[in-house]
Amino acid sequence: MIWKTAAPFDAQSDPHSVSCVSASFCVAVNYSGEAATFNGIAWSKPTVIDPGQALHSVSCVSTSFCVSVDFAGQELTFTGTLWSTPRVISAATTLYSVSCVSISFCVAVDALGRETTYNGSSWSTPVKLASGTLYSVSCASSSFCVAVSDEGTAVTLSNGTWKSAPITRNGSQNLISVSCPSSSFCVALDYDNGDIISYRDNAWSTPIRIDAVSSLYSVSCASISFCVAVDYLGNAATFDGVTWTAPALIDAAGGLVSVACISPTFCGAIDYHGNALVGT
Repeated sequence: MIWKTAAPFDAQSDPHSVSCVSASFCVAVNYSGEAATFNGIAWSKPTVIDPGQALHSVSCVSTSFCVSVDFAGQELTFTGTLWSTPRVISAATTLYSVSCVSISFCVAVDALGRETTYNGSSWSTPVKLASGTLYSVSCASSSFCVAVSDEGTAVTLSNGTWKSAPITRNGSQNLISVSCPSSSFCVALDYDNGDIISYRDNAWSTPIRIDAVSSLYSVSCASISFCVAVDYLGNAATFDGVTWTAPALIDAAGGLVSVACISPTFCGAIDYHGNALVGT
């Protein structure tokens, strides 16, 4: 994958999450309650959609449906032209991650180790899944999701039931990101040690260290044979279905916090300095 030079799009507001549905549509959200869109050529100017709040995650399934969640336990929905008014779905806590697979199924997770599910019209009452913070969730379908915690636990939704299990660790507890392109394959990242842990056919692998010098922060898998992980030094590592490449610098500014890949020919990434990158 060839990464284009990082281009500034949000110099003041600490972008934190990006989601892409095609090479001509991505959405990024930031800690100033703003959202910006990519049209395949350029990013729009960030616009306030959640006044006074920090948006932490966004997930899009089409150009007319995205969901973003914030530090006040609120969600906002994009319908193609406008964002909805924020509504509380997980009171008195931070929502860290959201994953949508359709306009009628999303899962969001929070700092209290709870999940809440969207059915197309409303969100369920939050249910506690883990004792720690659930930092990331990824759904391959409405019947399979994985959420990971800061205590080294993976919680799996399979056919309507959530099950929790510790992942074999290398002395660390901090799982920061997970991506599941199918119900038989996921990748989770260890923020502290630079390890990746793979899920294949109902079992998690032992951790594999791919980044010993920096903090892995975000992973996105377009398929079981293509993933990209990014770190705080501005590096990216790529998985081809068998092995991971060594981390290579793609962003001289550093601080990569989110990556979104739709195929081996397109990924979008952002850093907390307000730069965006495109990999083709």
